Formats: sequence, C-alpha cells, structure tokens
Amino acid sequence: MKPLLIIALIAIFGNVVIGVMNRKKFIDSRKQKDDFNRTVYENFKKVDDINSETSDLIDKFVDQDKSFEKDKYEKEQEEKTAIAKEKQDKEVIAETDKTQKEIDATNAEIQAAMKDFPGKPEDLPVMRDALKAEIEAQETKLAALQKEIEVTNAVVAENQKSIGRHSDSQTQRSKTISLSQQEGIITAVNNDWGFVVVNMGKGAGVSNDSRLLVKRGNQLIGKLNITQIENNLTVADIDGKSIRGKNRIQPGDQVIFDSAN
Repeated sequence: MKPLLIIALIAIFGNVVIGVMNRKKFIDSRKQKDDFNRTVYENFKKVDDINSETSDLIDKFVDQDKSFEKDKYEKEQEEKTAIAKEKQDKEVIAETDKTQKEIDATNAEIQAAMKDFPGKPEDLPVMRDALKAEIEAQETKLAALQKEIEVTNAVVAENQKSIGRHSDSQTQRSKTISLSQQEGIITAVNNDWGFVVVNMGKGAGVSNDSRLLVKRGNQLIGKLNITQIENNLTVADIDGKSIRGKNRIQPGDQVIFDSAN
C-alpha cells in the first residue's frame, strides 16, 4: 500500500513541478509576445508619423508647384500684355509720324502756294467764298448736264428697243421668206376624213403656227391647217372653205408656206 501511495505522491509532485515550469514558460512567452506587440505598435506609430510627415511634405510641394505654375502663367500673361502694348504704342507712334508728315507736307504746299498769292492772307476768306460759289454754280451746271444725259440715255434706250423690235421683225420676215422658199409634196390624201400627209416637218421649219398652201403648177388649190408635226412629215386638215371651184387636193400636189404669216 505504501509503495503505491509513494508513487502517487511522486507523480502528483512531478505534475505540480511540470505545471509550475509550464506556467513560468507561458508567463515568459506571454511577456515576450507583449513586448513584441509593443515593439510592433511603436514601429507602426513611427511609420504613421513618417507617412504623415511625408504627406505634409507632398502637399506642401504640390502647393508650391501650383503657386509656381500660377506665378509663371501670370508672368507670361504680363509679358504678352507688355509685348502687345509695345506693339500698339509703336503703331500709334508710326501713325502719329505719318500724320505729322502729312501735316508738314500740307503746310509746305500752302506755303509754296502763298508765295505766288497776289493778295493778303486776310483776303483768303473772300476768295474761299468766291470759289465756293463758283463750285456750286458748276455743280448746278453738272446736275443739268446729268439730267440731259439721263434724258438722252432714255431716248437711246427707247431707240435701241425700237431697233430691237425692228431686228426681230426683220428676223421673222427673213425666216418667213426662207420658209416660203421651201416646198413639199402631198404624199397621201384622205378625203373621207379631210386630212393630208405632207413630206416635210419640223426639220423643214414647220411649226404649229405655220399655214400651208397647196398648189398645182401655178394654180392655188387650197390651204391646210396643221394638226400633227413629225420631224420629216406633217399631218394637216384640209381647209374646205379655201378650196376653189371643183378642185380637190391630190397626192403629188405642191405644198408651200403661206407668206402672209
């Protein structure tokens, strides 16, 4: 019995010793972990401080860069304004010099003219008024001449219109004479329907306004009223009232333009 008790006590004591040793190791390990966590936290804090300082420096640098760009832009604008003003000043000076030269030239002309002036300077207003009156008289004459020119132009325009009408009349007359010199032949006759076919058309100058005469030898047979025109033939109604006596239009009869048109 006693050996078993002794062994149990030894085992209990061993467990207690091991437990104490393990607890000591746990406490030491926990302390090391806390120290490590503390060190890591302090390092993170330092990194945050460095990041904060770096961010401030970056913001400061960006602000300085913006300020520099702004100053640069303002200086460039000032330089452009200064250049533009300088150019404008040069133009004004050049224009002033030009005006001054014109004034000097005018004064020189006046002085040159005054050398041969027979009167006195105080006579200039009187001469100016006389010249003004002379100019007004000439302007009145010019206005009258202009009026006469306008009337003459109107007469000329009317004469040109008359010449134009005469020319048109002559052109039409020449055209009529030219047409009256052309002759065609009756190629077909339809007495039932009262129409004929003539072997000339648009190509010969036949138009809807044309009047055609039918003759046989030197004898006038009658007249035709055009109903249809092709390029080389014309269809026309027989004007029954124009047929003389017992004559009848037949194929082979001659067709000419009515010169009365």
